[in-house]
Amino acid sequence: MARFSRLRRLGAHLHFPWLLLVFLGAFVFFLEFIIETGSNAQGAQPLAPEPLPHVDTADRSLVVEARVLRVIGGDAIEVELNGRQVEVSYAGSHVSEPCTEKAAERNRKLVEGQTVFLFADASLQDREGAVWRYVFIPDGRLVDAILVREGLTRAWRRDGTYQEVLINLEGRARHAAAGCLWRE
Repeated sequence: MARFSRLRRLGAHLHFPWLLLVFLGAFVFFLEFIIETGSNAQGAQPLAPEPLPHVDTADRSLVVEARVLRVIGGDAIEVELNGRQVEVSYAGSHVSEPCTEKAAERNRKLVEGQTVFLFADASLQDREGAVWRYVFIPDGRLVDAILVREGLTRAWRRDGTYQEVLINLEGRARHAAAGCLWRE
């Protein structure tokens, strides 16, 4: 009989550790859930978006005005410039799979039929004669930055006025799993 009571006391002691482990597991699960949902129940706000590069479109020493005739893709447009049709490639970003269609669609919404402002950076043309420019929409925002921030294009890694800002926007988009480039 004494042997049976020893087992009962041992069993009572064994229940406590298991109960503690179950409680700790539930607590950890709850904390992960709260962190994953962003603590919206407590009114937490998302991180402020990184400001986009702007240009003063009224300063004609910085930019040239052009009318978009058509969107060629997610990183190129055809514009009317000084009475000529010119293909312009975006100087700060480039499209890659799987986002070619979505980037082109978003680009179309941003610039098609619009007057845009072209900013020439260090490299004006490539070997094939393509014209590279930073393209700004009428409100002064950089189209490259919008597309990169939304996870539709990648930032160019070569030199450029806005290179650092665009690379930072790409990193934030990747971290947030934004757009078709960074969703898995």
